[in-house]
Amino acid sequence: MKKHLMLGIMRLAQTQSPIGLVLLKVYLRLKSVELLKSLSVTGLWTLGLIIISFIQMQQALVELMQLIGCTSLNHLRQGVNYEWRKYMTDISRKLATVRIIADIQPIPGADFIEVVTVDGWKCVAKKGDFKVGDRCIYFEIDSYLPVQDRFEFLRPSSYRKSNKLDDDDGFRLRTIKLRKQISQGLAVPFDTNYEEMLGEFDTTIGADLTERLGVVRWDPPLPADLGGKARGFKPSYFPKTDQERIQNLPELLVVPFEGAVEVFYEETEKMDGTSMSAYRFHSEVGKPLVRSISDHGVCGRTLNFMLNNKNSLVREYDRLNFGAVLDFVDRNLAVQGELCGPGIQKNPLKLKEVRWFIFDIYDIDQARYFTPGERWAMMLVFAAAAKQLKVPAVNHVPISNRKALPLSLSMDELIESVERPSLFGAMASEGRCYKGTNGGPSFKVINNKYLLRHDS
Repeated sequence: MKKHLMLGIMRLAQTQSPIGLVLLKVYLRLKSVELLKSLSVTGLWTLGLIIISFIQMQQALVELMQLIGCTSLNHLRQGVNYEWRKYMTDISRKLATVRIIADIQPIPGADFIEVVTVDGWKCVAKKGDFKVGDRCIYFEIDSYLPVQDRFEFLRPSSYRKSNKLDDDDGFRLRTIKLRKQISQGLAVPFDTNYEEMLGEFDTTIGADLTERLGVVRWDPPLPADLGGKARGFKPSYFPKTDQERIQNLPELLVVPFEGAVEVFYEETEKMDGTSMSAYRFHSEVGKPLVRSISDHGVCGRTLNFMLNNKNSLVREYDRLNFGAVLDFVDRNLAVQGELCGPGIQKNPLKLKEVRWFIFDIYDIDQARYFTPGERWAMMLVFAAAAKQLKVPAVNHVPISNRKALPLSLSMDELIESVERPSLFGAMASEGRCYKGTNGGPSFKVINNKYLLRHDS
């Protein structure tokens, strides 16, 4: 079996496939079939992707299916689909968790539904399903639930195909309004069916059930101009772009104790585009013969694109000559932002050209994000480098307040406070992002009215 697997992985790796290169590294760490058998189910599903790619290797396919306990090729293919979706989405986000019902309120004119509060989230539930203090399983908005009988009641409103793989369909949760009540996410009772299915799995308050329940993050199909040939996955030495929503951080809104120091926040506009990161990493390795390693790249949320692939991200990187800008600065940085404009998310800001707007800078050597003040200073350095190189200077996301005090508001007041126009014009903004000016907490607040209009 090891011979079959190694041959398949080597062939796939030779095609420069990202998954092939990852699996080659994994396989080289396996020294025996016993170790292979000790892999988690997740690891075995991933190796199954190789066998599917080289279906002619019948013996290896049969042996792998026996290890996993598959009863059919379709069963194996479903597992592979889920693992691939995890690679292509944000598996680190806790989309399905055990939580507590904090409050229940009636909905005027509604006889069969009510609104329940889970941390900072409000969602509509069947009347009588919950009491205050009950445990529930809460699925956040942007969850992509698998096609299973327990979720079939969502089919009329939530069924979607991701178009990333054949047979990859599910139920996508988004912000909706029922009887004039905004509902975000799904709360389901923690009944005996779930208890039996989860068995000895951790079900304490806050436990993450995302992977156990087969949930991934919904990502809409990528436009052709944002795709293209990848050299691999995003490097592991800087994080993906993401901020937690304030609804998952209700503890930040607890009134500070007397004498507590006020925390100021940078407040910037949340822009609705696609994630773009540009990085530069230079290192000298090897003893006694020292050799230099230098790498530049452009990434989306997940993939590291080849620089000869002229999609919108690489074209903007080239327009700014940003590799040269980073070399001018001479630091190992990952510069992260949002690419916005025509052809991206329906261009809600009505921009005339595709442009990149920076919102974070990550210091690779120190393994930390710049504070807002450090980032503002580095933007001046970028501008000086651009002037020296005679190229356009990169943009920063619009700053609406450098000393905001958002935590002086209640949850509802804070969410309502971002229901305002964009800094680009009269159109509604997607929301606001907040970062502690001295490296404190970071979170985002999304405009619910914007979600209802654009989150289709």
